[in-house]
Amino acid sequence: MVDNACATEAQAWLDRLDLNAQIQLSPLNPSAKAITSPWIQDGFHVKAPDPTVGRNQRYLAVSGDGPARHLARLTAAEVVAMGFHLDGGNQLVGSDFRLIGYSEIERIDAVRRLDHRPVSLFGYRVDDLGATAEPAGRIALSRSAATCPSPMHQFGYHIDQFVTLTGLYKNGRPLLVVGQPVPSDPPSPIVATASRCLDASAVFLEEQGFAILRNPVAFAITPDTNKRQPRLYNNAIVENDIRVGQERPIVWLPQFSDFDALGDIDEANVNLWESLGFRIERVFGWTHLASRCGALRCISKVLLRKPSRELDTKNTLIA
Repeated sequence: MVDNACATEAQAWLDRLDLNAQIQLSPLNPSAKAITSPWIQDGFHVKAPDPTVGRNQRYLAVSGDGPARHLARLTAAEVVAMGFHLDGGNQLVGSDFRLIGYSEIERIDAVRRLDHRPVSLFGYRVDDLGATAEPAGRIALSRSAATCPSPMHQFGYHIDQFVTLTGLYKNGRPLLVVGQPVPSDPPSPIVATASRCLDASAVFLEEQGFAILRNPVAFAITPDTNKRQPRLYNNAIVENDIRVGQERPIVWLPQFSDFDALGDIDEANVNLWESLGFRIERVFGWTHLASRCGALRCISKVLLRKPSRELDTKNTLIA
């Protein structure tokens, strides 16, 4: 799905690719609003079909959202206007929880009306800066997020910049992969601040009932803005269903050694996901979008998921 203005260039690009897949190029209707951001993840939400009441798949979008309505026509889906907007990148949905960014705390009641899952928050307390996460003696996941102590803040623009759902459980807790900034050379106050804020965020996630695994995140200079920005390895696509003919689920993992000397960081993130039992599909080329604060998950939109399955894997469950 592309703007009319770049449809010719998009078709020429597709024609040069040797893809073993069916692709339909669909320019937006002339009356639709122009796409001003590459992040399709944020534009609208998808609600699964409900066969018990004869309801098909629905797209939940703010009124007048052109791309959502255009895609709905292509997929024969219904569009329902929401009274509020919550970016897709600022919430992560598990089988028995919904995690949203603290910057969206005023929308918690509206989210609860859409979904029965308990809501938890991604954010950090100022008092926790410099603390480290401990697994013992924590509060239940179902605790009301609106009662969290303040002052609180959220690090990063969206949750999915620094947090990835694994679909796994460890000691009965949903397992999250949370970014851990790698020290830069020379030392940077930007990286030091990010480390303190993400450490404190991990503490608060632990208190809400999550298990935490940290992955290395590099902060490097971007080629277009010359600013130090994170390379968002957490902005991945995780498949929790095993494809036919495969033995392991797949994680599609952005890689950043195409431009910077980050091969070791690429490899460390690959090894982490392999240790969790996933097969890795490396996706290169994301350095040129690093200044836009997103990566693979932001530029994708999952329209339909298969029903989840539970698979025993040592001390974890794939859900």
